[in-house]
Amino acid sequence: MNIQTKPHHTFSPISIILMTQKREKLKRKRIRIKVLLGLTICLMPTLVQAQQIDYKVEADGALSNSKTPLWLNANRYGLSSLEKHSGYLRAGIFKSLKGYPNEETKNIEPESQEPTKGKWDWGAGLDLALPDHYTSDFIVQQAYLEGRWLHGVLTIGSKEFPEEQKNEYLSSGSQALGINARPVPQIRLELPDYIKIFKWLGFKGHLSFGWMTDNHWQKEFADPESKWAKNMLLHTKSGFFRFGNPDGHLTVEAGMEMACQFGGITYNHGKAIKRGSKLKDYWQAFLPGGEGDVGEGVYANDEGNGVGSLMCRINLDEPSWKAAFYIDHFFDDHSQLFFLDFDGYGDTKEDFRKHKYSHYIFYTPRDGLFGGEINLKRNTWLNDIVIEYIHTTDQSGAVYHDSEPGLPAHVAGRDDYYNHYFYPGWQHWGQAMGNPLYRSPIYNTDRHVDFKDTRFIAWHLGFSGSLTTQLNYRVLATTQKGWGTYDNPYVPIQRNFSMMVEASYLFRNHWILKGTFGLDHGRLLGNNTGFRLTISKSGIFKL
Repeated sequence: MNIQTKPHHTFSPISIILMTQKREKLKRKRIRIKVLLGLTICLMPTLVQAQQIDYKVEADGALSNSKTPLWLNANRYGLSSLEKHSGYLRAGIFKSLKGYPNEETKNIEPESQEPTKGKWDWGAGLDLALPDHYTSDFIVQQAYLEGRWLHGVLTIGSKEFPEEQKNEYLSSGSQALGINARPVPQIRLELPDYIKIFKWLGFKGHLSFGWMTDNHWQKEFADPESKWAKNMLLHTKSGFFRFGNPDGHLTVEAGMEMACQFGGITYNHGKAIKRGSKLKDYWQAFLPGGEGDVGEGVYANDEGNGVGSLMCRINLDEPSWKAAFYIDHFFDDHSQLFFLDFDGYGDTKEDFRKHKYSHYIFYTPRDGLFGGEINLKRNTWLNDIVIEYIHTTDQSGAVYHDSEPGLPAHVAGRDDYYNHYFYPGWQHWGQAMGNPLYRSPIYNTDRHVDFKDTRFIAWHLGFSGSLTTQLNYRVLATTQKGWGTYDNPYVPIQRNFSMMVEASYLFRNHWILKGTFGLDHGRLLGNNTGFRLTISKSGIFKL
């Protein structure tokens, strides 16, 4: 009688590594579940006390022959993927924040205006997604509490905020604070609507501090010898004035958006440097300045990665149509903010960085996003049209030179929009936080978290309408010519054409079926063809 003994299992180094990775992945999933339960426990007691709760559920799937085409991926608040096939299940519940009556709404019939209630109100939201083939296994897209007192709103948490001065349904996107990347958890104080200072003058704006959440993605994506960062902080602010009577035919809106990435720990060639996160660093992010970042040396600039946009929009309102013309000028230093730079340094070793003379350089304004929008009020099949021209090739010129002993000339060019010397640039979870035509780092195959194409010229067209009361459509088309960057130019110049055609059908009880076709053609993004199908249902819980 032969007795067979059970063999002992042996594990190779590879199998041990795989088992460790599985344990780590399972551990991360458990953490996400705990976070979800915690958010639900925190928000549900307040939501159930509301008289009305809005809800939305959504299922989405995308297929492509290579990468997801640009306009199937971009301007979706970061809820997108470049993989050949991807999708998600999404559910959200929201308690809306009711508005405060003002000069523009007090004379409107109650049935047609935004509901108003008292001097104060509160709101909340929880929006979760379970994705497949995304950069995360679980996504808390929105989770926030907010309160309103008169016209002011305080928001704590992660929320999707709309773009300023643009039709985000048809535009290519804002240059500074866009809708292309995931929301950043923040504490935000805001005047969301214009308040009247005089009959002809109104003001709105915001101020926020937040925390970037893409530590794990950057660590996994970036080459260990390349540049990346963790625990970064984010400051944003904006201020806009409106000139003209809001009931009149002509109004002008002008102002700016500003932002700064600061704090955290930056890595470059494996070397870690802890950046400032003390109270003075928050102040220097709010009011750009300071002694610069560690490692910049004698040519230190302001602390952190500061960016912003100068913006202006002219609105015309007639009985049968509306039109608007707007400019969005991006800047990441003083040369494009003021179109001036100081050039009065000394020429000796002792004073080559000291201000000795009153002399300045003037930069000719060339870069910007220039757009026009037309709304045909009485037309249904063609309702809105947007045309934009984007020019970013100048960047204060091709020469970058700081004064040095014996050569006091100072020409501050080669701004390298969206990139930064220490920080991984103006991105979150691999997506540009501004306009997606700056090719996002998530496209990079060299595992570098930076922007490869910041110098480009593009034309963008978007239009939409309703073929029936239930069938709506949208078309986007963009042609782009890219030069790369000043440090790493494309040779030859690379071109790209991207388009998208979308149709949505509204069924009973607020069911919506949406089909979207998109394609890219050219060397900038590759030749991609894809399709996205989305089914959603929204409604109201009345308690």
